[in-house]
Amino acid sequence: MENQENKNLPDLMSQKDSRGVPINKVGISDLKVPLKVGKADGLICETVGVFEMFVGLKASERGTHMSRFSILLNDFVSSNEPLNFKSMESLTRRMKDYLDSESSYINVEFSYFKKIEAPVTSLAGIAPFTAGYKSSLDKKGNFSLKTYVSVTGQTCCPCSKEISDYDEETKKGRGAHSQHGHVFIEVENAESENVSIDALIDVAQLSLSAPSYPILKRQDERVATISAYENPCFVEDVIRGCATRLREFQGIDNFYLDVVNQLIEGNWTYQREGILDETHLRFFTFKEIKKLMDNAGLFIEHVEETLDPQYEKFSNGIHTALNFGRLSIENLSPEEIRRFFVFQYKIIARKINVNREMPNKNSNEETDSMEKLLTEANKKFDEDEY
Repeated sequence: MENQENKNLPDLMSQKDSRGVPINKVGISDLKVPLKVGKADGLICETVGVFEMFVGLKASERGTHMSRFSILLNDFVSSNEPLNFKSMESLTRRMKDYLDSESSYINVEFSYFKKIEAPVTSLAGIAPFTAGYKSSLDKKGNFSLKTYVSVTGQTCCPCSKEISDYDEETKKGRGAHSQHGHVFIEVENAESENVSIDALIDVAQLSLSAPSYPILKRQDERVATISAYENPCFVEDVIRGCATRLREFQGIDNFYLDVVNQLIEGNWTYQREGILDETHLRFFTFKEIKKLMDNAGLFIEHVEETLDPQYEKFSNGIHTALNFGRLSIENLSPEEIRRFFVFQYKIIARKINVNREMPNKNSNEETDSMEKLLTEANKKFDEDEY
């Protein structure tokens, strides 16, 4: 191949376009790089960042130079500079100048690690949280930065607690069900102000019934369970708790909140430990009922449902979305919408019969023999001879 290193190569992206269509955002996404994130205490969180980098394209320009996004980002990573308000603003402004664009935007998401101590033993574990920044620079040179974090914790159902028996003195009772809630907090940074991601995590955890812990011993689990039970809350309570705390926050101009419980997706999967311990009082969605039947070697023969009367408003089959305040769940089938309003299932299930042949004489003899063995075993068990 002829070496054209020193020859003038055509730059098609710099050509002019006559169609008169500006493009709001054009760039690259899902670019992963090693990253350092500054913390409020001066320490550094080393992690991996996933970047989206865009610029606004003028109507007269045919395209932008995609390689320049990667060049800018690699230069930033090589500088070992931690990510904060100052470095995000600098990178966003440099990108606008380097690509000669009218506006520029950077989104970066990363795992943020925070040390969390167990409530009794104080055993410390490292918990991962999803966090990120969103920056923008408009035509007039106005810079904006948003900081966000997603936190998972527990919400104990107030209704479930209200109908359960509980002894305040002994702290024992029949319990109430809890769910894993996902709290999303996004704040708009005030000018030149860094917002502590640790502090945003604290806001979310204090607004839940109880936080999630990376390490729990039995005495810790007891306190975590009781704490959640004594602080029941709806998702609306979590939203208002976060909002009340954020109103007193320094360094932010505005905020956005979102709380979603796993139950919305039809999942209520029990675990080996924690609030959703497999031995606790059980509640099921239809997905979890089917899993339970499958694991037990049973097939569902008949299902009866008890529906909330409100379902009548949605039973015509034309609805494809459900709205709960600012939360909207879209693209739902009529079946998925109906399941949202079921509050009781009655299930008839039968054991899966692998061999459907009629029993013969030999199989009857084997059954009689097995019954004799079981009878003899029970007798020896009662006589403590096992």
